[in-house]
Amino acid sequence: MTTETIITDNAHPDMPPVLYKYRDWSNNYHRKLLMERELYFAKASEFNDPYDAAIPFRFRKEDLTKDNIFRKYYEMAKSRNPRWSNLALVEHAKKWAAKNLFMNENHLNELNEWVQSTINKKFGMVSLSLFPDNILLWSHYSNSHRGFCVGFNTKHLYEFTKAALHKVFYERSFPEYKLKNESLEMISTILSTKSPLWEYEQEYRLIKSQFAGKPMKLPLNVFEYVILGCKMSEEHKKEITTCVFENMKDIKLYRSFTCKSKFELHFEQIS
Repeated sequence: MTTETIITDNAHPDMPPVLYKYRDWSNNYHRKLLMERELYFAKASEFNDPYDAAIPFRFRKEDLTKDNIFRKYYEMAKSRNPRWSNLALVEHAKKWAAKNLFMNENHLNELNEWVQSTINKKFGMVSLSLFPDNILLWSHYSNSHRGFCVGFNTKHLYEFTKAALHKVFYERSFPEYKLKNESLEMISTILSTKSPLWEYEQEYRLIKSQFAGKPMKLPLNVFEYVILGCKMSEEHKKEITTCVFENMKDIKLYRSFTCKSKFELHFEQIS
């Protein structure tokens, strides 16, 4: 049985039909995904990539003209102080533009620290993968193939969590931002840009505001599959099988096994 046989169609053409989460059954927190249907939205500081959600903040140099900087401060002041007169807005913009902070390395460092602190406190994230048969992901996140992998119905997961769903992009250089970019647009880029070193993960990311470090209990229709690692112990296989049969009766259960002719993982349905 190949990977494609456990991937179903979905009504949302812009989303992958199924996204996958690799977990370790020997980790009590990971067990909650099956035992309590609890999905954890991690803080950025909990990720293993030191650049994840912590890319240094930079504007495009060609955008940093006097006129653009003045206009930026004017627009910021206007959005924050809608009752100010035009004269007050102009004077405020002139005052701050004269400080030349967008060229000041200390100011940019402070801005970076503030952005990273805000992201860490505010945004909860769930890392998901496009594929269930990635040998490295099983090795890194599922206890060297001794854990399990859960396939989520992307449409149901997206609609229930009411979180943003972002495809992660892999770039060799840090992103640079236009001066006119909105803050949320820039934060979105920071949260969904990683080094090509991580491209093998083929990651999609659920991002939910005001949900950093919080769990969410999911309905049954969000779950599509549970896949057992090819090196999982018999004891853990029995525990997960019992858990799925008792608590998730309509969920398909698979075991993974190594191929005899290629460096691949294949799957066989158990129930």
